[in-house]
Order: sequence, then C-alpha cells, then structure tokens
Amino acid sequence: MSGFEVDPHLPLEESLRAAMRQELDRAVRRLRVLPSLVEPGPRALAVRRARKVTKRVRAVLPLLARRSARRGGDPSRAESGFLRLVEEDLRSANRLLSTTRDRDVRSATLLELADRVRLEIVEEERAALEQIIELARADPSEFESERRTADEAARLLLHARDLLVSAELPAIGWNSLRRRLRRGWNRIGQRVRSDLRSGCDERLHAGRKRCGRLEARLRLVEPCDPRRMSRRRSLIAQVHRLIGRDRDLALLAGWLENRENTGGVHAPKSLKDAIMAERGRIRRRLRRRIRRMPALRRRHWSRVGRPNPNPESHQP
Repeated sequence: MSGFEVDPHLPLEESLRAAMRQELDRAVRRLRVLPSLVEPGPRALAVRRARKVTKRVRAVLPLLARRSARRGGDPSRAESGFLRLVEEDLRSANRLLSTTRDRDVRSATLLELADRVRLEIVEEERAALEQIIELARADPSEFESERRTADEAARLLLHARDLLVSAELPAIGWNSLRRRLRRGWNRIGQRVRSDLRSGCDERLHAGRKRCGRLEARLRLVEPCDPRRMSRRRSLIAQVHRLIGRDRDLALLAGWLENRENTGGVHAPKSLKDAIMAERGRIRRRLRRRIRRMPALRRRHWSRVGRPNPNPESHQP
C-alpha cells in the first residue's frame, strides 16, 4: 500500500495509523525543502501540499476521538488526551503556515485578475494596479522568518507523528466508518446549498472544511471500491476547490479595501468588478455540482472494508 489509503487486510486502526504516519512524513519532507525554493510558485505549492497533508490527518482524528468518548466518556483518558495533543500540534502547524499560504495565493489571484482588466483601465489606474501587485508579492527579506516558521511547523508535525506511532489507538470497526461516510455524503449537498443561500462567507468556509474532511475519508477507502470512490471523491473535490476559490477571492477583496495594504492607493473599480463577477460564476458552478450529488443508500457503501476483487483496477 502507498499513499493515504487503508488496507482492508489489516485492522482498521493499524491501517489508519500507517496512513497518517506516511502523510506526516511527507509533509515534513516538503517543509524541509521550503527554504531552498525562491520562486513564489514552487514555494506556494510546497506550503499548500504540506497543509493539505495535515488536514487529511485531522480528518481522521474525529473518527478515533468520538469512539474514545463513547467507550469511556472521560476526557482524561489517555487515548482521548493524546488525540487532543495531536490535534493541537496539527492545528498549530497549519496556523504557522497560513500566513505564507494566504500571501502567495493572494498574489497569484491578483496577478490572474490583473491580466484580465489591464487593457480595460486608464493609465492612472494601471499605475495604481502595478503598485498594488508589487506590494502583494513576497519580500525576499521575509524568507528567513519563513524558514524558521517552516522549521517550527515541521517540529510540530514530527511530534504529532511520534504520538501517533507510540500511542495505543482505540479499536474501531468498518461498520462505523461506512456509516460516517454515508451520513457525511448525504448531508454535504444540503448543507452547502444552505450555506450558499445564507450569503455568509464564514458559513460557506465551514462547509468547505466539511468537504475537505469527506474528501480525505473517501481517499482513505478508495482501494476498496476504486471506480465508485474515485468518482465520488472527484465530485466532492470539485466542490471543495470551488468554495476555496470563492474564499480566496473574498479575502483578496477584503485586503484591497484596506488602504494600508495597498500603499494608500485605491484599487481600480474594474478589478473589484472582476472579483465580484468571478465569485458569481463560481457560485453558479457550485450549484450545478451540488445537484450531481444524490443521496446514497447503505448498499452503495457495502464495498468499504472489503478487499478489491479487481486489484489491477486501482493504481495508487
């Protein structure tokens, strides 16, 4: 087995442990090479992948934590305590990397939108736009502090990995996992539709997190039923990316409104209009994707936990 996958031939908790350990090792390797990357594109990609790995691991922890609570109910139990420590380490590492990620994504999104509107604006607005783009770029003087941040994040991830390796995980069953997958899939479409109707960016962002957790769990069980699980994971990944894109545009719009960020200059109106138009397109696409997510019955998840009868159909 390779990648973030479970092995149906092993006890579920041991297979989960191996998958989480491999993911955390992968994230640490990506953070180790971050200081050697100067170009913004590779740097942003390395940070993005490291954060994605930690989020996959965090998506698994609730499966174990809730089982622990049902078995004992005492928050002082060792198996509950170490899961809280792992969660805190992963959350802290993600928080450390979020500043670098937000800046790199903001710069890339701004450059993309600027290319669309550059020919539509007058010379004065074009000069203001170029000034804003320059302020949004990474300053090489920040790279040293980013290196220290990456080192600290890697230390936290290694600590979380060591906890997962050494601790005794609670026993969980495939029936519980199948039930959680079915419930999560059947609820996600309705929740995202409700979040879209509310018009609240924070609610939609919370929905994006739910999509990310479900995507990670579908990736885990994909070897059991590659054809169906890959199709479901692809669809929920599209929803996840669209909400993430909408979130990035909302954060860019908020950043442009603060004139301290833009050097005291006003962002061109055409740039703000482009952001609003792009967000409108994204939300229309989101509604179309959600309509393609019908509720699934118990039998649609029956292959989860069973070895794939056609192993050559799955290429990790």
